[in-house]
Amino acid sequence: MLAWAVKMSLVGRNVVSAVDAPAVRRSEAKAFEADEIARVLDAARGTRWHSFIALAFALGARRGELLALKWPVVDFERGVVRIEGSLSQTKAGVTMKGTKTDRVRNGAALIVRARRSPPAEGGTSRRQTRRRRFL
Repeated sequence: MLAWAVKMSLVGRNVVSAVDAPAVRRSEAKAFEADEIARVLDAARGTRWHSFIALAFALGARRGELLALKWPVVDFERGVVRIEGSLSQTKAGVTMKGTKTDRVRNGAALIVRARRSPPAEGGTSRRQTRRRRFL
């Protein structure tokens, strides 16, 4: 913005260019331990969030990637879920964008194995059983 103001002769110089930006401190992500995952899933059991949380742990996906999932990216026959995009909230509203690493846009979709379902019971097809597990 100040560069534009200098260009338009609204200000004499860009004082921001004389300042060094502060160093960015990166923090390492801390993964859940197996017992912590079990406790979270137990706490969520019976709620509408259980499947979403289980899927989040299984895929290791970012929040926006999980929110962008649609049924066509779930292949029940092969047992895979493709992460093709991410939802992002901006001032303009919620928008769909590529993944943070842009893997899908470059043609290398992130594919993660889904857990196999037990054999179908009571005349329910395997596909219906798998679909119900993710709901």
